[in-house]
Amino acid sequence: MATTQQEIKSFWQTNKYLSKSGFVKTHPYPFLVELDPSPEDENGQSFETLASKGQSDRSSFQRSAQIDMNSRIFRIAKREKGSFGEKISVGRTLNNDIVLRHSSISKFHAYFSCEDVRYAYYVTDVGSMNGTRVEEVPLTPMKKTEVHNGNKISFGDELHFLFLDAQDLYTRIKILERFM
Repeated sequence: MATTQQEIKSFWQTNKYLSKSGFVKTHPYPFLVELDPSPEDENGQSFETLASKGQSDRSSFQRSAQIDMNSRIFRIAKREKGSFGEKISVGRTLNNDIVLRHSSISKFHAYFSCEDVRYAYYVTDVGSMNGTRVEEVPLTPMKKTEVHNGNKISFGDELHFLFLDAQDLYTRIKILERFM
């Protein structure tokens, strides 16, 4: 079975009673959290309204405002008996660790790898048709790129995610929970 996709809402139902340290201990891996598309006006143009005290606040508000309790969440972890060795594969077919069923995603699109020494995570595009981007910068095929907590990662044309460690995810969900 591939890495399970869930909405944050259902994922949180089984985790909401954990403390932050308990949550991090239970989930010792990062996550991909799907970003919502920007709302569109009646002419099909996207817009957003931001309240900000300055440029640095604006940037963090934009990032956190793009996920909600209905966003899909994927754990970045190797599935039991998975293909592709130690690589955490991303692709359209069911033999991948992270399955993204979308027409702009290649059968085997990209993979994550981890350097155990300092727990650095990398993403590598494998030459997919529609590419992979980190912070809107297209990746060079077969060249690993380090990803950091809070980075936006895009697979194909339309699927955009935040790369979040368990501690940051917990904090963001607790904030979202206040508005439910």
